[in-house]
Amino acid sequence: FKRSLGNQNPSPKLIAKLKGLMEKVERGVMAFKEKQREVYESLMLQELALDKEIEAFGKRSDGWEAEAERDRRLWDKVMSEPNAVDDEAPPGGGVPSSGYGKAVGGSGGGGGAGAGGAGDDGSGLLPEVVAYERFLKRHGGVEGGWDPHAHYTFMK
Repeated sequence: FKRSLGNQNPSPKLIAKLKGLMEKVERGVMAFKEKQREVYESLMLQELALDKEIEAFGKRSDGWEAEAERDRRLWDKVMSEPNAVDDEAPPGGGVPSSGYGKAVGGSGGGGGAGAGGAGDDGSGLLPEVVAYERFLKRHGGVEGGWDPHAHYTFMK
C-alpha cells in the first residue's frame, strides 16, 4: 500500500478516497462481527438445549439402573429364599384369565425334560421355573394384573 502511494503528497482527493476505503473495510468488519455474533448465539442456544436433553437422559438412565438393581435384588431374593414370594395373588384382581395361570399349577402333563421331581412342589419343574412362576403369580401374571384386552391395547 505504501508503495502505491509512493512519495505523493496527501491531497484532499487522496484523503477522501482513503476515507471511503477505510469506511468500506470497517462496514465489512462490522457485518462480519454481527454475523459471527448471531452464529455464536445460535450455538449457545443449541448447547443449552442439548445440555437439558443430556441431563434428562441421565435421569432416565439412572432410573433404569435403579429399576434394574431393584429387579435384580428381588430376583436374588426369590432365588435364594424358596418362600420369599408366597403363592397368593396380588391384591386387586389376582392373575388375569389369560390361560397362563392355569398351567402354573402343574396340570397339563409332565414327562418333559424337567419331569421327574426336579421341583419342590411335585410338578416336575426346575426350582428356578417354580420360583419364576410364583413371582409371576404374585405380580399379576404375564400381563401384570391388567385385563388381557387392556394389556394388548397398551402394548400395541
